[in-house]
Amino acid sequence: MVAVALKNQVGDVRVTVEDGYAERDVAGLAAGTMAYLVEFSVENTGPTPLDTDTFVTELVDGVGNQYLPSPTIARQGTYGPLSGEMAPGGVARGTAGYLVPDTMVGPELTWIFGPRPSSELRVRFAISYNPPLTATILPDVGVAEAFLGENGNVLHVVGYVDNLGTTTLTVDEGDVMLSSSAGEGTLLSVAPPLPWVIEAWDSREIELQFERPDASSAIVTILGYTFEISGLP
Repeated sequence: MVAVALKNQVGDVRVTVEDGYAERDVAGLAAGTMAYLVEFSVENTGPTPLDTDTFVTELVDGVGNQYLPSPTIARQGTYGPLSGEMAPGGVARGTAGYLVPDTMVGPELTWIFGPRPSSELRVRFAISYNPPLTATILPDVGVAEAFLGENGNVLHVVGYVDNLGTTTLTVDEGDVMLSSSAGEGTLLSVAPPLPWVIEAWDSREIELQFERPDASSAIVTILGYTFEISGLP
């Protein structure tokens, strides 16, 4: 991220880097890759128009790997790719986008800008880089109480599911079961109805109703967490 905008003059162009950041959650990206986006502005300080389509924008990571710009990736940014002619005195904002590995190395990246591909005139900006956190699913499950109802024919299990991770947790019917010496139990009712879609750092209170097992004890399993219920008459 760029804490303070970085500004420099190269030829007839004044360039300002406003931000640099990685995005993992971009549709269509291959596994193991992510988008890196540089938000910038340019000002034509010269006497002639500039073709923004021919600007040179390259990214170099902390170990020297070079990445060429992708207009498709740039469309994921705030401004999108620059295009067209910029008149003298004109100012434009654009996004330079790069397809990079999600293991890209920092701690500093170098963004290179040149106003004309035919010229060796370039300016380099140092951008600090910390890899984005990997999305994690980290459920926490608890059972508050279990009791028999409906004349002892239905086992009620009341509890909660917390999502302590950084991405959405989905709980389906296959994640919930009751087992005992009599075999797998029958799930009669669930509140709220499945699937449970629990956002990061959110919680869901739950109630499961099973047909009473023909056994003195049973095991309730929710997302791999197991809870023994004993003393069933």
